[in-house]
Amino acid sequence: MPRYTQHPPGDMLRPKVLWKKFDDAYADRVTTLEQWAVLKSEGKLRPEDLYIPTGLRKWDANGGVTRGVLTVLGGVDGQGKSFVKKHLATSAAKVGLRVAMIDFEDPEAKTMDREIAANTRIDSRRLGLATFDPMDLDLIFASLDDVRKWGKNITAELGTTSQIAGSRGKDTVNILPKNVLATQVLQKKMQDGDIIYWV
Repeated sequence: MPRYTQHPPGDMLRPKVLWKKFDDAYADRVTTLEQWAVLKSEGKLRPEDLYIPTGLRKWDANGGVTRGVLTVLGGVDGQGKSFVKKHLATSAAKVGLRVAMIDFEDPEAKTMDREIAANTRIDSRRLGLATFDPMDLDLIFASLDDVRKWGKNITAELGTTSQIAGSRGKDTVNILPKNVLATQVLQKKMQDGDIIYWV
């Protein structure tokens, strides 16, 4: 079974592989199961110790988002990928997990309008066009108080993006270049267990 080691500087995308014997991997898993049993008997085992909670009952009943596995959500335009991304990120952040949300599709203001709309049920288009009722500001500020409790666990600040030629009706798109992904600065910002959502 492959086991990944520390990446050499500048070579984050090409990990060195060390091989692990099957019986050692098996023993490691048995040890983890024993630790979980002890935590459970002490009433200290939390769902987020086992998987990344989604906040969706049926999904979480089946183990949520599996740790250490790339989970890809796909769909055509307008099918709710951004909504699901936002929901998964906020659910993870609310239980204290750190999340990196990288959105190459929408500007920050539109992303935040969608978040405010989800928390207040005020149409995001009304927010973006400033046609919302001024009386809704109380509701908007109340949602801000709630977001301040967990929002610090989500970051979009991973590095400087670059513009490249776009597709599907977009002239240009922003990307996080490979040289930024491979930097020591980025690697230090991210920690084991961090979740990255790419849109």
